[in-house]
Amino acid sequence: TTSTDTARMAQIHHQRPHVEVVTMPPDAGGKNNLAAIVQDLALRGVNELHVEAGEKLNASFMRAGLVDELLLYMAPRLLGSLNNLQQSIDFQIHDLARVGSDLRLLLRRARAF
Repeated sequence: TTSTDTARMAQIHHQRPHVEVVTMPPDAGGKNNLAAIVQDLALRGVNELHVEAGEKLNASFMRAGLVDELLLYMAPRLLGSLNNLQQSIDFQIHDLARVGSDLRLLLRRARAF
C-alpha cells in the first residue's frame, strides 16, 4: 500500500495478524509503484506472481513492462455491456483450432433464444 494511515494498518494487523502490510512510496502519479512492489517481492523470494485483476491494474502491469507471460481462460459466455452475469449468453465450444498465432473458436448458442 501507499497508505500511511497507521490506525488502518493497526486494524488490519488486529483482524489478520498473519498478514504483513508493506507500505511503499507511490510512483510519480501517486499510485502504487508496481515495479517497486515486484522488486520487493523478488527480494522476499517470490519468483512467480499471478495477477488476477481488472482491466486497469492489468493494463498498468503491461505498461510497466512487468508481464512476461499471459495465461488466458476463455469461457464460452458473451458478456458485452450487460449489467450482471445472469444476463449473459452461454455458448458451447464446437471447434477449437490454432490459425497462425491466433486461436479460432467455433461457438454455438447453448440454449434457444
